Amino acid sequence: MEYGIEISVQVGRSVTPEVFEALFDRVSDEFFELDAVHDQDVAGNVADATLTFSMTVSANDEVEALPIAMAAVRTAIHASEGSTSTWDKDIETLHTMIARERTLAAAH
Repeated sequence: MEYGIEISVQVGRSVTPEVFEALFDRVSDEFFELDAVHDQDVAGNVADATLTFSMTVSANDEVEALPIAMAAVRTAIHASEGSTSTWDKDIETLHTMIARERTLAAAH
């Protein structure tokens, strides 16, 4: 199945518009080079220093799709010399939430 996923990340609170624009360009270039996802797009909001990554992921279900999408975003950030030091915990939490929702939906 195909899943459309959008992930927003804040790159920093004290980033100047010039630094944000340069980061946006580097991360976007890296994101569009990835093969694990398709139909990629990146949007940026300078006011709150947020990057929003959207993509389509091929996977068996949502639980499988989310880590693929997160890994793609993380790969693009790392390739552009960024950091994602807290993501392992975030991915585990999201995975658990999706699995719980699927279990509840199946019970009804």
